[in-house]
Amino acid sequence: QGFNSLFPILSMAGAGQVGAALALYWRAQPHSALRSQVRGAIIPGLLGVGEPLIYGVTLPRMKPFITACLGGAAGGLFIGLIAWWGLPMGLNSAFGPSGLVALPLMTSAQGILPAMAVYAGGILVAWVCGFIFTTLFGCRNVNLD
Repeated sequence: QGFNSLFPILSMAGAGQVGAALALYWRAQPHSALRSQVRGAIIPGLLGVGEPLIYGVTLPRMKPFITACLGGAAGGLFIGLIAWWGLPMGLNSAFGPSGLVALPLMTSAQGILPAMAVYAGGILVAWVCGFIFTTLFGCRNVNLD
């Protein structure tokens, strides 16, 4: 088919981190260290660089890391189901960026725009599910200062 079908699914892990970090930001106290950590790491996270969110925000608190993984799994499931239903899509190179930067690099047999729409939908699902899972399960007994 000429594209890497696994890459969009794998890149949803970073989108789940973004959703979890936004939930932590929402639940944190104003002017807390957590809010400043999220503010510093959210832009790279949106652009596909997940390490600041992972190592600075979610992993030290453990529960938000797990809920972020669940959000990423939901985004990957969305992309996988769309492919199973007849629109396989992927990255048009062997490797590349993730996050929003990868959006114009998505392609499918039906064209670029359907692939971009599926990838954007997967990112939104991962953001929303990461946010919801972290809000419901990832903030209990977690340091939000």
